[in-house]
Amino acid sequence: MIAGKSLRTAAPENHASLIALLSSVNLPVAGLPPDLNNFIIRQEAGEVNGSVGLEISWSCTLLRSLAVTPEKQGSGLGKVLYRAAEEYAVRQGVSDLYLITTTAADFFAR
Repeated sequence: MIAGKSLRTAAPENHASLIALLSSVNLPVAGLPPDLNNFIIRQEAGEVNGSVGLEISWSCTLLRSLAVTPEKQGSGLGKVLYRAAEEYAVRQGVSDLYLITTTAADFFAR
């Protein structure tokens, strides 16, 4: 388990639930790794209600799939997921973390 709000690393059995979450908030699911390596989730009642993933390429990493169900938005879960992803990246030896977004610029500006 990862510190904060019952976060944990994702497992292959979370794949369908993660796809459902990402689809519900209009985020892409293409390229989602089947094993969900480097993904962190929050799960409640068997469903993923928060996620963040990292595509690690040596020291350079892309942050992707930061998503929170509409019911949990505004609860601080997104911030907790983002911080967990940063901490995870550091533990993996990542020195640069990048983000490409057209929908969450305001969230990341804060």
